[in-house]
Amino acid sequence: MNVLTRLRRGARSRGACAAGVVLTGVLSARPAGAQAREPRLQVSAAGLWSSAIGLGTQTATETSNQPGGGRYTLFSTKSELGAAGGVEVRAATRVRRWLAVEVGGAWGRRRLSTRVSGDVEGGTSLTATADLDQYVVDGSVRLSPARFERAGGRVVPFLLAGVGYLRQVYAQRTLVETGRVYQAGGGALIWLRAPTTGRPPRLGARGDARWALHDGGVRMSGSARRHATVVTAGVVFSF
Repeated sequence: MNVLTRLRRGARSRGACAAGVVLTGVLSARPAGAQAREPRLQVSAAGLWSSAIGLGTQTATETSNQPGGGRYTLFSTKSELGAAGGVEVRAATRVRRWLAVEVGGAWGRRRLSTRVSGDVEGGTSLTATADLDQYVVDGSVRLSPARFERAGGRVVPFLLAGVGYLRQVYAQRTLVETGRVYQAGGGALIWLRAPTTGRPPRLGARGDARWALHDGGVRMSGSARRHATVVTAGVVFSF
């Protein structure tokens, strides 16, 4: 009789332990979305460098007054928009894990220089300069396939392509040139920590390099389409 009583008590104890384990598992379970809510919004601020843009050459000519004479060169000019340093701010929202839509705004200071040489009267060569502010507002699509992520999601390479509005204003506000910018390139997001359940805010670094085609804006001769290389580096915050 004592043996049967002990067996029954042991069975009840084991049953209670099993029920406790099951209950603990149920209470601790959460929906997948609640476990790892990935940040959807990213805001970044960066320093910007853009390469110089050649604007071509022009030749001033005049028709000779000699019998049967053709045209001869009075002087030649060569113009260039110097390299620009500036700042850029971008905001992005994820549409899919691998796809984000971005808007950005950038400012940079360029120097327009024109060198005059080959004066027919033997004058010395000279260079005229004028500073201008360059503004770009763009919309872009960013692709970052998950299979390219490294270091547990801390390093996220991406490709970027978009189009924007270009505005170039001379320092004295005497002249404004406008146009479009088409850009494509790639870069990486480097987060200070990997994605963590329940802790969506993240701080990291962002850098990219782009090829930018200017359609319009300042020009001297020939095609209005000129290209430049743009490099940015800065910080990014995601929440």
